[in-house]
Amino acid sequence: MKKLLGIVVLGLLWANTSFANDHKPNNFDAFVWSDGKKLKIQKGRDIENPENKIIIIFNHGGWGWDKSWGPGWASSLAKLMAPNLSGKNIKGKETVLWMNGSLIDKKNDPFKGKEIGYACGWKLRGGYHPPWYDCVINNFPTYLREKRTKETIDYFASKGTPRNQIFLSGHSCGAWNALRLKGKYPDAFNSAIAYMPNCWDRKPNGPIRKMLVDEMKTFILQTFLSMKQSISKATSEENLVNLIEDFCIEFEKRISDQSK
Repeated sequence: MKKLLGIVVLGLLWANTSFANDHKPNNFDAFVWSDGKKLKIQKGRDIENPENKIIIIFNHGGWGWDKSWGPGWASSLAKLMAPNLSGKNIKGKETVLWMNGSLIDKKNDPFKGKEIGYACGWKLRGGYHPPWYDCVINNFPTYLREKRTKETIDYFASKGTPRNQIFLSGHSCGAWNALRLKGKYPDAFNSAIAYMPNCWDRKPNGPIRKMLVDEMKTFILQTFLSMKQSISKATSEENLVNLIEDFCIEFEKRISDQSK
């Protein structure tokens, strides 16, 4: 798996190429292969011999994709990443890159499935200014990123791909999503590969910042609970175990009180 991580990092570094601003993103789910020039696309989430595949899920950033595999940013990105991430053989298993286009809920999304970054830009006549950031944050379906991605991981596992052969990667908000899922569901997949992890939130008490702080507290509690279990199994120091347990009880009570 060290070889795979090296391949993934190389692929994501290649993906740091700027594309023309007139390129339009795409919204889809697909396995992709490429020689750097031509792009082979297999739409959907089903693939032959899933037990022999190492699936690398790629989560896009906050701007997302549009609706087709036409010439554009997503196709260009896939052509750069796929030669390094798809079609490699590691101990008899084939690596394959899967582009995640399921991060927007067309039914509940206020922009009716339209790409949020562009929708806010059209609405506000431009992007990357304070009102645009607020529009993206207020309408960005953060909870859906986690829900849809976790559903996809579970789907691949249900079809026969072992969870230790599933990797979750991403760029920007997609990278942030990958790290969050690994923290919340450590056994759901092998590893998270985060490239430039970041998600916008200008306001100190904005929704994403608040969620990050709340989750950080939960992760700290989980870490101490794991420490308690490890110390209990490895030593006979019951006093130390009881001390950690008392701390966890008090810490959980305080973060619960703060959330009310």
